[in-house]
Order: sequence, then C-alpha cells, then structure tokens
Amino acid sequence: MVLDRPLGDDIGFLDIHVMDANALSDIGRAGLIVSQAGYSWDTGDNLSGHLGCRITEAFEDNSVLHECDTAQGDSGSPFLLDVDGTWKIIAVDSQFFSATDEKSPFAQSNLAVDSRAFAAAVAQQQ
Repeated sequence: MVLDRPLGDDIGFLDIHVMDANALSDIGRAGLIVSQAGYSWDTGDNLSGHLGCRITEAFEDNSVLHECDTAQGDSGSPFLLDVDGTWKIIAVDSQFFSATDEKSPFAQSNLAVDSRAFAAAVAQQQ
C-alpha cells in the first residue's frame, strides 16, 4: 500500500526492526515477548492491545506463530518489540485461527508475517 501523502511527517512513525539471530534464538527457546495493538472486530472503533504476549515459533518463510490475543479485524496490526528503549515493528498479524477449529494445526496460536519478509520493500519507499 502506498499512501497519498506522507503521514509520518505529521504524526510520526515506528521503525521496522528485522529480527536478528539472538531474537530468533529467543523464540526457539522460550518465545519472544512482544506487544500487539489493533482494531479487533469485538472492540468497535477502539484500539485494543495485548501487552507482553509471545511469539512462539519462527519459520524460514518469514512467518511466525504467536499467542497474542488477536481476532478478526486485527490483520495487518503491528507486533512491537522494545529495542534499546524504542518500540519497533517486528511483524504484522496475518491469520486468526479459532481455538474450536479442530482442523487447524494452529488452534493454540495465530500467524503473523515477520519483518524479514517486508523490511527491504518498506525501506525502498522511504
């Protein structure tokens, strides 16, 4: 998506952070603690968030599984990591799975696309 005007110049923006080997290792050991904020279907026009939730698994295709409380409507919402005192985007929510869906292999997790997949494209737009 390309905006028709530079909103970041007026309201600011968050940098994108590509997870390094240490962060990916943290995910593999005990999960990486992040925060997520979005507009879930069940909160109307109100921003909702989940502070201190975990990314639990990272895949080679640049997707991750997370245990953050996301629902329909949260797609595209950011996952934020505190990097040296500054919040940075490390992933965006992609897929909500219902815990009651017996056919889903991800009944206890949801899917996000991590910044390894899009950081270079964003940098080209700046």
